[in-house]
Amino acid sequence: MPKVKTKIIHFWKLATYMGKYVKDFAKIAAPIIELLEDTFEKIIWTIDCHASFRALKIILMEAHVLRIIDPLKAGLDLCT
Repeated sequence: MPKVKTKIIHFWKLATYMGKYVKDFAKIAAPIIELLEDTFEKIIWTIDCHASFRALKIILMEAHVLRIIDPLKAGLDLCT
């Protein structure tokens, strides 16, 4: 459970960057969006926020976008 709002913001920046590759991203992230929209510095971390955070973390770790490029595969044009 994050205690500081800036830690949530840092995670959120990464998640939104990768969000275009995640199906139903806005629906999954809705509790965190609501949490960050509050103007208060105090964080009220709910069960929904926790579920959203865990789901996004799993999705981002398994995203196909994060694959390592194999430069030995044919058909790839890499800048050198």
